[in-house]
Amino acid sequence: MKSHWLFQQGRPELILFFNGWGMDPRPLGHLACREYDVLELHGYDARDLPASALAAWPRYGRIHVAAWSLGVWMAGAVRAQLPSHARLALAVNGTLRPVDGRYGIAPGIFQQTLESWSPEVRGQFYANCFDRPEEAERFSACAPERSVEDQQQELGWLWSGILRDPEPAAGFAAAFIGRRDLIFTARNQLRFWQDRCPHQAQTCGHFPFFAWSSWEDVLRLTWTKP
Repeated sequence: MKSHWLFQQGRPELILFFNGWGMDPRPLGHLACREYDVLELHGYDARDLPASALAAWPRYGRIHVAAWSLGVWMAGAVRAQLPSHARLALAVNGTLRPVDGRYGIAPGIFQQTLESWSPEVRGQFYANCFDRPEEAERFSACAPERSVEDQQQELGWLWSGILRDPEPAAGFAAAFIGRRDLIFTARNQLRFWQDRCPHQAQTCGHFPFFAWSSWEDVLRLTWTKP
């Protein structure tokens, strides 16, 4: 698992962001931040958090965990490694049961994606993350710098890990659901979160971050600073 400081300015509170599968920090570069330090995680290949993350905990009075897509499951899977003052604040377009025909991605689709992953399939996957062509074009200018082979290995690790632990015993304070999500359908997300935490749905695709200009905007979906 890799970590990357998006903002490290000695702020008193930290946002720990579990990115989606196949990603890196590049697609998030437009998000500003004034009030928090932000540490991004990606490249999942183990259930051990990076040393850089573990070393950071004592410096912060509050840690707000946000997660997107398969990062939601990853955050739940490593919940026991997070300190007591870390809060699973927000799940974005993902669930804690990600390989499931009712609550996540159908197992057959997940396995087919893993087995057929290629530059062509990746291009279609990226396009399916958006409900507007102009957003897909914007993403292409800041797409992850990850090889197809590296992404496929990560998805294979996630597939194996999820089969061993299909639903981690964890809970989020709030969930955000994209009504036009083609990866985690809104219907499946609603089924999962409806009795578990407050949630809101907006008209957007799987990657909603272009709708926000800052990490403060992201956290406002679940928490207002007093």
